[in-house]
Amino acid sequence: MTRLTSLENVTFPVQSRPLYSDIEVAGHHKQMAIDSHKVLFNVISGKALSVVSRDYQVVTNEQAVEMGKRCCRELFGLDEAADLEVFSVDAPSTGSYCFIDLVHKGYTMNLWDSGQKPEVYIPYVRVTNSYNRTRALKFDIGFCRKICFNGVIFERQTISFTFSHVRHELQPSAIKFDIKKGLLEKLINEFRHLTKTVKETEIPLDYAFQIVSGVLGIPDEEAAKNEKNPERMAETLRLVNQCRETVDRYLGENGYAVFNAMTDIASHVRPCRVFPREKNAMQRLAGEWLRDFHRRAALGPLEWDNYLQRIKENQWRERPNGFQRGAVSQALS
Repeated sequence: MTRLTSLENVTFPVQSRPLYSDIEVAGHHKQMAIDSHKVLFNVISGKALSVVSRDYQVVTNEQAVEMGKRCCRELFGLDEAADLEVFSVDAPSTGSYCFIDLVHKGYTMNLWDSGQKPEVYIPYVRVTNSYNRTRALKFDIGFCRKICFNGVIFERQTISFTFSHVRHELQPSAIKFDIKKGLLEKLINEFRHLTKTVKETEIPLDYAFQIVSGVLGIPDEEAAKNEKNPERMAETLRLVNQCRETVDRYLGENGYAVFNAMTDIASHVRPCRVFPREKNAMQRLAGEWLRDFHRRAALGPLEWDNYLQRIKENQWRERPNGFQRGAVSQALS
């Protein structure tokens, strides 16, 4: 599955054109304009991106990046001269949506207390944008491990914002971010607490791969054997072996080692026919699992067979206290 991984690949010009339908009236074909909708297309490739309502306000990826930089400056307390970098771009070959990660490399954090080997992470802001209405314009907070750029997104920490609906071109300055004072420091402290606690929680090595594969939806050897297509069978086995090697590479029978293996696979294993899940979705699952595992481990020793069964049945994603999943972001319409 081809992916776009450069900012240049996703900053193509986008234009809208009228939408027509070929209809038959009294035995004659004619073109009728559909006034309620329009077509968005990639000017460079000439391919259609989506059909949207007439009043749909397009936000280009270039504009989204500029908004993301404003978000970073407000979140990190930076001035206009701050050096912000795009360190990751992920989008399908159509360019219909994208995820762009922005970092300020001068802003790093060490997870562990002094006296231990440093474990350095870089906070980042993920900008989500789309031209086909499948994803709202959104700004999420995440952390990437500096030594390998394994990333994780904390879904509940989506940054809320508002903007003015205008018919002319939307300017980045129209966005008004709602970033509570001390939000980043609070999230950093929470991340430190979660990782420190799960590091102290033992996970038997025999269960590590089963946990990772269950959370991320990675097929196993049994699934490979059930594949009737020889090519898909081979592809499934290659994926399983690659993921097993990744889990085995992270020494230590504890929750933090499993979390590292999970974020490594989420960040670096490319989607394929037998594993079509996107990086953004997997990194969110890793963040969700970290919180859930921390909560369950705090209740006392885990019965591992029962825990694995909960993962297989996707019950681990149940939220306590009626918490509703979903981002607190403003969809563009």
